[in-house]
Amino acid sequence: DYRSNLSLVPTSAFTGEGVPDLLMLVIQITQQLMTHKLEYMPWPEATVLEVKSIEGLGTTIDIVLLNGELHQGDTIVVCGMNGELHQG
Repeated sequence: DYRSNLSLVPTSAFTGEGVPDLLMLVIQITQQLMTHKLEYMPWPEATVLEVKSIEGLGTTIDIVLLNGELHQGDTIVVCGMNGELHQG
């Protein structure tokens, strides 16, 4: 329970270590506090946190899904600084 316990998340501003853990904690607390205000939308909308290349998987993205659902095999469009990004 976030009201009776203090959560400490070690982070580093230099290396970025711990930032994903901090984001996860903030998202979990937000979900607990705002469950009654959630709205379902039929189209997915997300915020991209990080784009990286992982050997064996290729280019991957870490996102926070704001609404909707994503399923395996779905096509997504990601906008970059110079328009939409696509594989091909």
